[in-house]
Amino acid sequence: MQLGLIDARSRGHRVVEKQDPLRSLSIFRFKETVKEPRSAVRDPEAHVWYDVRNLDGVVATRATEPKRPWWVDYLASNLSEAATLEALRNTSAGALLVLRAAGRHFAFAFGQGRHLLDTESHE
Repeated sequence: MQLGLIDARSRGHRVVEKQDPLRSLSIFRFKETVKEPRSAVRDPEAHVWYDVRNLDGVVATRATEPKRPWWVDYLASNLSEAATLEALRNTSAGALLVLRAAGRHFAFAFGQGRHLLDTESHE
């Protein structure tokens, strides 16, 4: 069985094959002065680091505690059932995969991982 979506633009019912969503990936080339991945990350001790098997690389992760969005108070003050917003929380998990190739380091940012980088560390 193949899942699909109905194309609303067609006059009849035409099934459109369901496709995986596109995902963007940011890649950063570190400056030549960066010799060690940890030196390119803001507050490196605050992150968890993992070695990558069979490659010259590491992964840095950042876990965050769920927080109440800033706009909850703003909206809640204008709603008749404001308590329903109280359970809303944001998280911003991120990871960086840093690999060495051709004598340079390259960082692949996942989620909010780009925010782990020192802004002066990459080109």
